[in-house]
Amino acid sequence: MKLVLIIGPLVLGFLVTSTVVVGRQLMLTHPTVARTIGYPMPVRAVAAEQVELTESIGANGDIQPITLVNLTAKASTRVKKVTVDLESRRGTSSRCEGSCAAGLATRQSHL
Repeated sequence: MKLVLIIGPLVLGFLVTSTVVVGRQLMLTHPTVARTIGYPMPVRAVAAEQVELTESIGANGDIQPITLVNLTAKASTRVKKVTVDLESRRGTSSRCEGSCAAGLATRQSHL
């Protein structure tokens, strides 16, 4: 009987502690659990980088979305003027020499 009185609280303490630790880990790392209990969604942010593709794969079939979402604006309007300083944007990209600015100027003149 004395053994049960000693081991019982130890087991109960272990179970409570492990439940708290696992629950906290789920709240901080699992989006569904965080959303359910009102915690902010956990995100992982990394810096963008450009790398070369070293492996390629092939597959047959159709690509289907998991969820189809229709995005619409609350209000629609017509763009009357685009105020872009083409000279300040020229030369910012190594791939966009003079043709990008010329294309923007052509598009701007049609507005």
